[in-house]
Amino acid sequence: MGGQLSFDHSKTTTDQIEISSTVFQGKPNVGYFFIDKLAGGIEFDLIYNVSKISSKTRVTTLGIGPFIRYYFLNTDSRINVVSDARVAFNMTSTNQNALKNRYTSYSFSAGPAVFFNSSVAMELLIGYTGYQASTSSNNGVRASIGFQIHLERDR
Repeated sequence: MGGQLSFDHSKTTTDQIEISSTVFQGKPNVGYFFIDKLAGGIEFDLIYNVSKISSKTRVTTLGIGPFIRYYFLNTDSRINVVSDARVAFNMTSTNQNALKNRYTSYSFSAGPAVFFNSSVAMELLIGYTGYQASTSSNNGVRASIGFQIHLERDR
């Protein structure tokens, strides 16, 4: 189990308008090692965005979807290489209207996993991410940092 937390605040100023945006995002996940070095599970997307142009707009996004990840080196390595693929099915609502938007997001990433001990790892991932909605799409590169806790079972 593990996940990522992020916070982003930006302000754009032009000659005519000022736009500010604050985004909080949590991506908790829980998974299981089906075979040695290969894990899969469920990830949750929890996103809260507050933007202000002329009025304040609040956007809440909830999502859920599967992920799969593979660790390339021996399981006792302090530094490992992990690849990760995921897809999420999301629903977004705003305070401006009752319309609920649905979209599918996806990402493919890889990078080092640094283990502090046999159970806790910090991951530094970079990869491709995007979403597909009925009227729009987006894709790009994302760098992220996250933590995973590998629970050990009694044998």
